[in-house]
Amino acid sequence: MRMLIFLAAILPAIALADSGAASKWPPVPNLNGLLAKSYATGKVSHGILTGPAYSKMPPMKVTVSVVGELPQAGCKQMRIVFDQKDVILPGSTKPQNRHAGFFMPYCKGGALPSSVTAPFTKAAK
Repeated sequence: MRMLIFLAAILPAIALADSGAASKWPPVPNLNGLLAKSYATGKVSHGILTGPAYSKMPPMKVTVSVVGELPQAGCKQMRIVFDQKDVILPGSTKPQNRHAGFFMPYCKGGALPSSVTAPFTKAAK
């Protein structure tokens, strides 16, 4: 019983803390600025995607972080995570929370590593 009372008291505070933190995330038109910021600082970058492509959907929160260095000088492995609350998927009437993440290589200035671009360069010749 004590645990239920504790949870009833603490859960609203956690929800408010989460919504407060998310409201301080800056609006961003795309991932470029977040990737560059995390690359330069080595810290986690946050943003909420804005603009015409995102105006008709629930806010999409993005978290970008550096996972590690890549063999090519000036390149790092980045982790990108998307979170959305209250998404209604096609064929459904019930809102769901969605979470997706992936990794991608990123080099200084936004270029891809040569190991990624080399196959395409050879195929174009």
